[in-house]
Amino acid sequence: MTPGLFVRADVEESQHASVSELFSGNAVSAQLAHEMKPERLIGLFVTNILGKNSDCWVSVPLRSVWEDTASTRPALVAIVAGNSATDKHDRYVARAQMAQILHKTLIMLVKHHYHSQGWAYDRKLSDADADVMMDARLFAYGIFHSNTEFTVCSNFPRPEKQVDGEWQWIFDNTEWMTREIEIPLQHYHRTALFNAMLAVEQHMYELNQVLCFV
Repeated sequence: MTPGLFVRADVEESQHASVSELFSGNAVSAQLAHEMKPERLIGLFVTNILGKNSDCWVSVPLRSVWEDTASTRPALVAIVAGNSATDKHDRYVARAQMAQILHKTLIMLVKHHYHSQGWAYDRKLSDADADVMMDARLFAYGIFHSNTEFTVCSNFPRPEKQVDGEWQWIFDNTEWMTREIEIPLQHYHRTALFNAMLAVEQHMYELNQVLCFV
């Protein structure tokens, strides 16, 4: 997957600006940087590179309550923002939040798979059906960031055979990248975050095309 952030015509100015903000932004001191909210240190970069005016992503605070409605557009990227007091155990809370936010999206990915195969949505999978590979683009990223870590997870549906022999769709949340960081960010951390978010942004763009939201 080749990132198209710098060649696509529909990219917002804030997306390009986010790169210089990430690499040129410096805190006054390590103590001040540690006390700053992650939304200012990393959160703005994450949301700006995805397009601050885009409706493809959702960002929520850690441990907040997500209220989904019938009119809510399925998110293609779920972002969970930690705080200065975040510890390593909060990653699992964040992953649960990602899964909740992306639940509707993963159902849509399964429906897209059924439609591409010409199957009815109420079809019971056979063993042969379960072996049919899904489009490799049918997954959604989730991001957790705080002052101490940056984690990217892949969320995807997969068929799993139950004890009664029937197939059921399972929604997995798997860590794709986890990096422990310190504030202020070192250059190599900035580079890692930049490369990760280029991949996330490009996938979000392509998934938006696949699901015909454009």
